[in-house]
Amino acid sequence: GIADERDFANALQGWREHGFADLGDESAAGLGAQTKAVMQDPGFLERPSVVAHEHWALKGSAAANGAVMRTCITGVPQFWDLGAVLATTRAVCVSTHADPRCVASCAAVAACVSALLRGNEDVHAVVEAAVETSLHVLQTEADAAKAAGVWSEQQAADATADLRKHTDSGMTLRDLKLDEPRAIGYTFKCLGSATWALRSGKPFENAIREITAEAGDADTNATVAGALLGCRLGFSQLPPEWIAQLPHAGWLESHVQKLLIVMQLR
Repeated sequence: GIADERDFANALQGWREHGFADLGDESAAGLGAQTKAVMQDPGFLERPSVVAHEHWALKGSAAANGAVMRTCITGVPQFWDLGAVLATTRAVCVSTHADPRCVASCAAVAACVSALLRGNEDVHAVVEAAVETSLHVLQTEADAAKAAGVWSEQQAADATADLRKHTDSGMTLRDLKLDEPRAIGYTFKCLGSATWALRSGKPFENAIREITAEAGDADTNATVAGALLGCRLGFSQLPPEWIAQLPHAGWLESHVQKLLIVMQLR
């Protein structure tokens, strides 16, 4: 089925308060300012997307990468059904991030994962199709933002142009300015570095090292790029020395197996 935003909000709140208990956590770490502000609202657990929209609508300009970093996985359940993938992806995104650019970014990465899992090996075609899907999602979300009086026509047009710019096949990592002051957490920068990595044809380790060397919000950028590359290349092409040093590998593998069982792939 489709993800329920309240179920997700409750799981997120549980993680914030306790972390992953199996790993000895006592609380979460690394919450972004936008996510934290939304989760601190008393109404978050009952109406997460409404609360997130209210916080965003105060300025209409916050487009942080806190949602795109967690929505690559939404391309996996029901990967054969792009409509279901996009519905689940949106539910997970808007629970904390209402900006149309955030929803569009999440849609793009989930669409890439969905296409790759369906066996599409032409990465350039995968990215182009995902960007087109993302542009459609952005238009829909921008129309809603304009109807609500939060965005103007110019803001919607600027967002469309910015999405095209950051995902253009001619963009280099340096062009993306991942270390741009006061903008390192911009969701389109994270998306752009991920689509760059997928198109690059570089081995996993090389691409991730190059993204990390650009600084900025390097862990988030590498997370999303790594998800797309891993989906494209497969486990056997991941650096074995990195796998050997992965903390809590057994715990992570157990969750992977549970997901495969739920999807009836085991």
